[in-house]
Amino acid sequence: MKRKLIKQGGSGLVAYIPKKWVDEKKLKAGDEIDFIEEADDLIISAKPKEDKKEIDLDFREEDPLFIKIIINDLYRSGFDRMIISYKTEEQFETVNETVNEYLLGFEITEKRDGKVIIENITLPEEEKQEVLLRRIFFILEDMFDIIGQKIESKKVNDKQITEDKRKIGQYDNFSRRNISKKKFYQESSSFYWMLYYHLYLISHNLYHLYGVLQENSRYKASKKILYNFSEIKKFYLEMQKGFFTKDLSKLKKINTAMNKFLYSPLQKDMQLSKNAEGLVLYYLAELIRLLYKTNTPVLGILLSSQTQTYKNQ
Repeated sequence: MKRKLIKQGGSGLVAYIPKKWVDEKKLKAGDEIDFIEEADDLIISAKPKEDKKEIDLDFREEDPLFIKIIINDLYRSGFDRMIISYKTEEQFETVNETVNEYLLGFEITEKRDGKVIIENITLPEEEKQEVLLRRIFFILEDMFDIIGQKIESKKVNDKQITEDKRKIGQYDNFSRRNISKKKFYQESSSFYWMLYYHLYLISHNLYHLYGVLQENSRYKASKKILYNFSEIKKFYLEMQKGFFTKDLSKLKKINTAMNKFLYSPLQKDMQLSKNAEGLVLYYLAELIRLLYKTNTPVLGILLSSQTQTYKNQ
């Protein structure tokens, strides 16, 4: 948007700052903003002043799964302090486990009289958001590698797949929390939310696929399993590369290929397989479906970025 410069006193010039931007950054008269010089441009920057969100919850009659879901949802929604009432030690252990496993930067700071307080102690800087997104993609690649080795009956570290899933859960929660708090990715926030969610689901799929392989230790993967998994991994790596290199043509191409792959050879293989082989194929079919759906927000983010560039020209 354009603003006219207005002469004020001597040789000074002023311009009105858009009200929408002021409201979004929660600024008021007397607050400081930064002017950053970049080549021929002057960029205005301001960090918003956050209102700390707090909530008081009664979990004394709730089951562990519900407690876990609600705490994760509140964290993603941007709450900074949760005061939780509980009755049983099992309920407290659920709260404690959820905080330790999924709430990056949060800790239990108080426990007494059937209540615990969970609050923000130290969160990563928002500038590290892109680093965390790359980290999620890298960890998923590691999970693909581990499962590939497992399918080929090679020796792997069983604990690593659990740790990978845990880290992705933390980064997913933290990233969606920051979208809720409007810290970044304003123009494409809905696409980023979808992207994190689908990457999180992919990690769960890989984790449970590993579980099937672990439980059926005598199962020897057939050639079609090895082929299908290899092809799905290639799709993932191509999508990852296309996203970070902003290659729309590559993403469109694999989108069509994934759709054909899911609804032709893989579906036929599932219908002909039984027992462990059928379970493995089920997870592979779900995996390619999730990758196909993940490509939607990936394309949306890149297309949105191109639209913004066009508007600014």
